Amino acid sequence: MGLNKVRVLLSGLFLLAAMLVTLVTPVMATHVYLDQVHGSYSLQLTTAEATIKFAGTNGSVNIDTDATGYTDDFLMNAGGDFSGCQFVTNPKLYREFQLAGGGSVLAITHSPSVDVNLTFNGAQGTFTQDFDFGSGPDSSLIDITMLLNAASAWVMFASDYDQEALMIQAFTLAYGLSDAEGSALFGLYGELSRFGYSAAEVVRLAHTRGIDYLRELLAVLVSPFAPSPIDKAAEKYTIPWHLARNLFREFGDGIFVQALPRSGTYKDFVANLKGFDIKVWAGSLLNKTEVASGEQILAAFQLFHPDTGEQLFDPWLQPYANVAQVLPDGKLNGLAGYFSYIEFRMDEKTGVYHAYIKTAVDDNKLVPGEYYVFIGLRNPGNDTYSTIKASFTVT
Repeated sequence: MGLNKVRVLLSGLFLLAAMLVTLVTPVMATHVYLDQVHGSYSLQLTTAEATIKFAGTNGSVNIDTDATGYTDDFLMNAGGDFSGCQFVTNPKLYREFQLAGGGSVLAITHSPSVDVNLTFNGAQGTFTQDFDFGSGPDSSLIDITMLLNAASAWVMFASDYDQEALMIQAFTLAYGLSDAEGSALFGLYGELSRFGYSAAEVVRLAHTRGIDYLRELLAVLVSPFAPSPIDKAAEKYTIPWHLARNLFREFGDGIFVQALPRSGTYKDFVANLKGFDIKVWAGSLLNKTEVASGEQILAAFQLFHPDTGEQLFDPWLQPYANVAQVLPDGKLNGLAGYFSYIEFRMDEKTGVYHAYIKTAVDDNKLVPGEYYVFIGLRNPGNDTYSTIKASFTVT
C-alpha cells in the first residue's frame, strides 16, 4: 500500500465565488442530503463512500475519518467566509477547502505508509489534498464524524448511506439521545416541524412531558379543526376570542352552549346567559304570608330582559310549583299529589305568570305550620332551570 500523490496548494488571494464549491472527483452517490445550519451541527455515519460539502461564515469545521486503510483529522477555524468539500472512500481521500477573513487549518492524515500534517494560520487561503492509499483494505466501510459551528452555513452530504438513517444519526448525536430515542423522536419531529415545532422543542417536550404527549399533540394538530363554543361565539358576534372565553368561564359550558343558538345578537346572548329577571307581581305570594287552612294563595310573577327591561311574553314557558312542609327539626317533607305539581298560566294581556295555591284539596288539608313553595322556571334564554323560593304559614 503506497501513497500515490499528495498535493497542497496555498494562494495569497482568495475570493469566495459560490456557497458550495464544485467537487472535482465524480461521485456515484445514492443519497443526497442538504441542510442549513445556524449554530452547532453534528453528524455520525458509517458508509462505503461519501461526499461532504460545506460553506458558511464565521465558524469551525471538524471532520474525522476512520477507515481500515487510514485515519484523517481535519479542523478549520475561519473568522470570515469558509467553504470546502471532502470525498472519502477506502482507500481514497480527496478534499479542497478555502477560508477568508483570517483563520487556521490543521489536518493530520495517517496510514501505514504515510503521515501528512498540514498546518496554516493566515488571512486567506485555498487548499487541495489528494490521497490514494492503495487497494486491498480489510473493509470498505469508513466511519465519519462531523462537527460544525457557524453563524450561518450550508452542509451537503452525498453517500451510499440511507438518507433517513443519516438524518436520524445526526439528530441523535446533536441532542445526546439513545438510538431508540433518536429514532422515535426524529419521526415525531418530522411531523411536528410542519406546525412550527423546532427539534430542540420536540426533545424538550419529550423529556418533560413524555413521548405519549407528543403523539397526542400531533394527533390533535393533524385532525380536522372543530370550532369550540368559544370559537363559534367569537365568530358569530364578532367579539374578541378572550371575551367569549371569559363569558364561557363565568356562566359555565351548559348555559353558554344553550344560549348560543337562540341569541341573534351579542346583547341577546349576554341577556340569555344572565337569564331573565324575575319580578314578583304586586299582591302575590310573599315570604311569611299567613293564610287560614282552606284558603288559597296567589303566586304571580313577570319576566324582563336583564338589559333592555323588555317584558317577556311566552305562553309556552309553563312554570310549576311544589309545596313542602317544614318539620319541627327544620327538615322538609315533600308533599304528594296536587301539592307536588301546580301549573302556572300566563295572562296574555299582562304577561303575568300566575297560579292559585290551595291549602285544601278535597279532603286533603295543609295542617297548621310552616311551608315552602318552590317555583321551577325554565329560563327561556338558556334553557336552564331557575327556582323561586317563598314561604307561608297556615294557621
